[in-house]
Parts: sequence; C-alpha cells; structure tokens
Amino acid sequence: MRIIATIIIAIAVNANISAQTKNYDYITLDSLQINGFNLGGTYATMKELLGDPSKEYTILPQPDCEEWCERSQRIYVYGNTEYIELNHRQQAISDCKFKELLGHKTSGIITAFELSSPKNNYVLSYKGYEFLIGDNISDLKFKTIMPNAYNFYLEIKNQGRSISYLKAYLSEPNKEIAYKKGVEFIMFHVDTSNQLVKIEINYPKE
Repeated sequence: MRIIATIIIAIAVNANISAQTKNYDYITLDSLQINGFNLGGTYATMKELLGDPSKEYTILPQPDCEEWCERSQRIYVYGNTEYIELNHRQQAISDCKFKELLGHKTSGIITAFELSSPKNNYVLSYKGYEFLIGDNISDLKFKTIMPNAYNFYLEIKNQGRSISYLKAYLSEPNKEIAYKKGVEFIMFHVDTSNQLVKIEINYPKE
C-alpha cells in the first residue's frame, strides 16, 4: 500500500509540475539582441555598440527593508523618455533601459532590460525575427517562437478572462548564468487590442 501511495503522490506531483509549465516556452538569453547587443554581454560592449546612455541611475534597497526589496541595480537609459500618469502617479516610459545587477560576480554584465520604443529605434531580435513595439501578437513570429504561451493567451482570452502578456522562460545554454544574475523569464506585454507595448526581463525582488 505504501508503494502504491508513493506512486500516486509522484504522479500527482508530476502532473502538477506539468500543468504549471506546459504553457511556457524557452528562450536562450545569449540569442536575444537589441540593436546588435547580446543580452548577457558586458557594459563595455553595450557602450561600444550603442554609445553612451542618455541617463544612468542606481536603485538601492531601502535601509529598513527586510523582504521583497528591489535588488541593487544600475539602470542605463537609451532614447527618449515619456512621463505618463499610471496608478495615480507619474511613471517614466523610456525607449530602452538596460539593467546591471550590482554584486561581486554580476557587476559589468547586462542581463535585464525594458523595451518600450514606440518609434522602434530599439528592436529586439531573436532567431532571425524582430519584435517591434506595436506588433500584433497574432503575427507568425509569436506563434513560432512562443507557441505554448500564445495558445495559453488565446485560451484565456476565449474564456473572457483578462491576460496582458506572453511569457517565456530563459533556458540553456545560459540558464545557469541567468539564474545567477537573478533573471528567470522574459515578458511580452500586450494591450487590450493584442498590440505589443513592452518587452522586459527584470530582476525579481528579494
């Protein structure tokens, strides 16, 4: 009986894991490029390819923060910045932001970013496809690169529920690097008319 119970538990656990992951696709960090710069590259290479950022600033955790704090990071802004009212406060929307996680083994490496360029001066490339802000996510490239996420998106929408993103996990060959840098997935944010409005890889809070 104990053996049977163990098998049943194992099946249930595996089914649960499968259910949690079946809707996600996997993208390699080192295959992502923005204007020729590979994510996972160095700060020096970023400046060589893209020039000096228009703005730089550092985010540090609050001194009294014990959990769920923003991680220490350096932000490099390229292109224009627009300030909009969002959730009763002003938020800066920049064409492109690169992020460097500050730490002993991570300083100087760019693995996170936010891309919101309405004029597409900054473009994300992956496996021969270009992802442009303003794209309709019914485009073939979304179905090809992220079939599971795309089907999950349609399933939720067809049920009349709200969903505002396609999500893919970062994977080999740089999965270990991504894990050490604190990044796990890439998000493709869309509006109610299925238009792509932002792409980002962010460092999770800690």
